[in-house]
Amino acid sequence: MIQSDKKDMMTVLDLAIAEVAEKELRRLRRRLSDDDVSLKIGEAFEELDKLQSRIATPDYQNDWVSLFYLTWYQPRQINLIYSYLDQTMTRLPSRLNVFDFGCGAWAVQVALAIFAATHSQTKSKIAVHGIDPSPAMIGIGEQLWQELGKLVRQDRKLITLRQVMKTMSKECRTFTPRADNFPLYSDVDGAFSDRERWVTSIHAVYGQMHPKLGKELKKARSRVQPTRIIVTCDDSKRELLDEALDAVGCTFRTDDVRKVKFKGTLPNTSEWRKTVRQQQMKSLSDQSRNYLKGNVKWWDIKWSPCVRIWDDSGNGDLFL
Repeated sequence: MIQSDKKDMMTVLDLAIAEVAEKELRRLRRRLSDDDVSLKIGEAFEELDKLQSRIATPDYQNDWVSLFYLTWYQPRQINLIYSYLDQTMTRLPSRLNVFDFGCGAWAVQVALAIFAATHSQTKSKIAVHGIDPSPAMIGIGEQLWQELGKLVRQDRKLITLRQVMKTMSKECRTFTPRADNFPLYSDVDGAFSDRERWVTSIHAVYGQMHPKLGKELKKARSRVQPTRIIVTCDDSKRELLDEALDAVGCTFRTDDVRKVKFKGTLPNTSEWRKTVRQQQMKSLSDQSRNYLKGNVKWWDIKWSPCVRIWDDSGNGDLFL
């Protein structure tokens, strides 16, 4: 991997997040007064504060919540997945199908694209099927993917990422489940039966919903027959995650991300948040002003994610 490639990709991803955030804010604030905008921002932060709770779940159906999630938590989620793959994988399967439960704003899809592009694996055919009950989160994830693709096409240095994203865009899709049975399971015996299959769930453990996650992962293991299941959560929700995984019926091991790959801040995304703070300064609550003034980081040293892995590939050279 060429180091400058990774730096270029960090830069373009930061630009894409900031651009999507600005477009989405312009859309959301139409016909709203400055006071109303500040009120919506404050409500979004109150919802995101629930991430610190073991019980409460943020209102991810709220477009304002998805916007401010994208501009704070999304970079570290992408970094977590990328860094974990970097420390444990020597190659991706040539044909990979990923079932991503709680896909949110497409962190797994973005991380896999960057990983393949920076590890000379542009020929891998990767299909990510994202499952999430929030159209708002899925929607802003799609915006991020489209904006990232546009910026990548404009930069000749990012030809490998352009190739990977072009291939993935044809095969990846998302689902908003409204029933217990997901239509994507039918693909296992059809078009994707020749692919290696993974199941992922990245930071999707929330309060009283964790038993449902366990049931869905159990169902996915039975129907998808994956070679790998990757599940993560904040350290504070470790017990909830383990309770959910007890229902899956297999033994997970614990892995740590020992070496974070993306470091430092996202200058464009940070500047966007500070600009919002300045524009809304007169009507923002003290809490909102405080949240908007900090730099957005690829990784917070106080952050301690928990990673649980089940592997049945029988291919030992995938792990270092």
